[in-house]
Amino acid sequence: MSRDNVSTRWGLLSTLRQHGLAKSAKLLVVNVILSVALVLPVFIFLGARAEERVVLTADKSPWLRFYDDPSTSMVVSWETSEMSNSYVLYGESSTSLDMIAADASMVLVHHVYLSGLSQNTRYYYRAGHNSTGTPVLGATFSFMTAPVNVTAPFTFLAISDTQESTLGINHHAVVADGLAREARLGARFTLHAGDVADSGTDQDEWNYYWKHAATYSASLPILPAIGNHDDHGSQPMFRKYFAFRAPGEPLYYSFNYSSLLHVTALKITYGRETDFTSPGGMAMMGFLAADLAAAASMPFKIVYFHCPIISSGFFGVNQVVMDNIRPFLAQYNVTVVITGHDHHYERLIMDSTTHLVIGGGGGVLDPCHNVLQETRAVTSIPHYARFTIDPAQGMSFEACTPQGNVFDAAFFPLP
Repeated sequence: MSRDNVSTRWGLLSTLRQHGLAKSAKLLVVNVILSVALVLPVFIFLGARAEERVVLTADKSPWLRFYDDPSTSMVVSWETSEMSNSYVLYGESSTSLDMIAADASMVLVHHVYLSGLSQNTRYYYRAGHNSTGTPVLGATFSFMTAPVNVTAPFTFLAISDTQESTLGINHHAVVADGLAREARLGARFTLHAGDVADSGTDQDEWNYYWKHAATYSASLPILPAIGNHDDHGSQPMFRKYFAFRAPGEPLYYSFNYSSLLHVTALKITYGRETDFTSPGGMAMMGFLAADLAAAASMPFKIVYFHCPIISSGFFGVNQVVMDNIRPFLAQYNVTVVITGHDHHYERLIMDSTTHLVIGGGGGVLDPCHNVLQETRAVTSIPHYARFTIDPAQGMSFEACTPQGNVFDAAFFPLP
């Protein structure tokens, strides 16, 4: 949606301005009325939804995450309702799973690390465990390892704010169908810009996320950046589900996906001074400087984290994040910054970097209160982002509805 036609809400405000009615007091009243009109159906829905909520079983479909070089390794994770050991049968043919990786530890959340894989290869696998003396094997799934040298286009996705709100609204059930379709079409992985669930300590909230994510998680690796809702307590759910092995392990990391793409995930949850001035924050900034310097020659660089630098939504322009992160983006020619936190879609351009706010992955959607000069497109609908890198041309970006319809797009040529 263009800046000149952002939404019905902004169209009405423009009309009021043309008639001289949008003085500060009257504009405030209009904003309140329109915002209430957007939120009121949520409360009406709450009464009907509350009785439907049930705690799901602990047994979950597998999910995947990179933990080292994505061309040679993968971690397969799943959860069981009883303590048991873990093993994964895998191979390059669905009818011949001739390799095994195992862990004898008795656990509820299982993480099995596969290494020594071949690049750009499809692997089939079955996750198994044994708690009673009788082995239990799950269904057969598959994933692709990363290419080292790209000879054909590849696609990856990005989402954010998949949490079910405390009001019982969850658009991720619909968005997940879109991600599952993309996985079947060959998408390689998904970046998640945080707020996976609505509470970092509530098991029920995480069960709801995994219920919907099961449609894609077993074949589409999820690479998360932690959000403020995930960051409750000592991040117990985020850490246990996404294979961060030690309680103090940093929640920032990076990886190369082929010789064309470098990706960096940061821990910026609220955009406060402590995100950068605490010992952990200063360590992260040192990591970022070294990481982007090492990736300087990569054609495309994506940095993603939760709290946006700049947005037309409730959280607006965050000067703290701006002051700390913006210089690195310009210095190292970062192609795209992906964030969430504000529950809408927006594409902005600042300096030479494209900023994407993709907060429409599941939670209650927000109106956009103040469209900025940097904004190129903005709307408030459920969505996900799709990127395709063509080694002969460059990187294309498309913002998609859950049905796969493209409502915004951009292209980044090879440098």
